[in-house]
Amino acid sequence: MPERRFETEELYKPLTPEAEARRNIRWRRHLQNSLMAFALVGAFLVVIWAVSGMGYFWPGWIIGAFSLALFLRYTRYRRGPVSPGEFDRELQRIRDRDSGGAESVDERT
Repeated sequence: MPERRFETEELYKPLTPEAEARRNIRWRRHLQNSLMAFALVGAFLVVIWAVSGMGYFWPGWIIGAFSLALFLRYTRYRRGPVSPGEFDRELQRIRDRDSGGAESVDERT
């Protein structure tokens, strides 16, 4: 496999304000659609549970898993884009690892 070499400037290109606004709107709409789907699916499952005799609350498992997925998506949305400093630290960590760990990121600071 050929060795790939990248410089920080090639991999991290800041978004223009317009591109960042489009990305944020897309994320927000996707999150809103996911919340709507969560509410509809959850309500539908609870109705099925209620009509079928209201025994063990099995929709809780599905609602719980869906809630976890939504929470993870929300945290990813709130975290935002990767900062240049974060990218540089990760790139240096990988380079240090690949070069035999000559120096760690903590030793440089």
